[in-house]
Amino acid sequence: MFRKIACPFDFSSAAINAVEYAANLARLNSARLTLVNIQKVYAGESTSILAGGELPFKTEAEENAQKLEEYVREIHNVFNIECNFDIHASMSHFSNSLKRLSFDYDLIVIGTNGESDLAQFYTGSDSYEVAKKSAIPVLIVPENYSHKTIKKILFASDYTKDDSLQMEQLLKFTKPVAAELEVIHISRKDTLLSSELYRTFVSYTQDILSSIANVHFKRIVSDDPIETIEDYIGQSGADLLALKYKKHSLLYKFLHQNLIKELAADQQLPILIFHN
Repeated sequence: MFRKIACPFDFSSAAINAVEYAANLARLNSARLTLVNIQKVYAGESTSILAGGELPFKTEAEENAQKLEEYVREIHNVFNIECNFDIHASMSHFSNSLKRLSFDYDLIVIGTNGESDLAQFYTGSDSYEVAKKSAIPVLIVPENYSHKTIKKILFASDYTKDDSLQMEQLLKFTKPVAAELEVIHISRKDTLLSSELYRTFVSYTQDILSSIANVHFKRIVSDDPIETIEDYIGQSGADLLALKYKKHSLLYKFLHQNLIKELAADQQLPILIFHN
């Protein structure tokens, strides 16, 4: 279970939507939810501080604290969960600040405002920069996604020897929500070797996921597995897509080929990203 969930919160509609998703997860996990507000401090402001001047970000932080207290009370009353907030001032990029804070939590739930964010994964998009740099799992919730019970999770893997950690993290996420889990294995060619690899993958994965009641497997053979998976997601009825982040992994290929933009725009599906 995830006992400590962080939700970056800047009062935007994407952040508010992500908080609702995070609060429902916190209730299922009996977890504490923390709204994390990052205050950007600029170089000129630090000079002002050294000179004994006013802290330009201090007033904003105090105002945000008052608003956050109201949100925390409302979340507690509506979802009956433990909830608090944390305000940090930082001169670093948002994702770097959150990376340092992430070691205090088990899961980050962050909102995204859509295609413009996704298109800039490598050039500064907050939500995807957080996902790329975080040491813990990150769940990205599209702004226009309406929360509903997670009944089915789709996990796509090309099976590498370090998949065990992702499987354990997936188990940790799936059990409290009691969702069906479908594990997709991708083979580029239908050969005896790839068939044996798939059997090994299923046996290995079943052992790790044995405590999940409803788990099943599907093998996809395609010389263009990314497009095939994208099509399959629309047919699967999944409520959440789980991927691992690793260079040359499925997630990397999704981003490299720019298909994840279309996926997020068309499917509006939350994406849970694991790390090694």
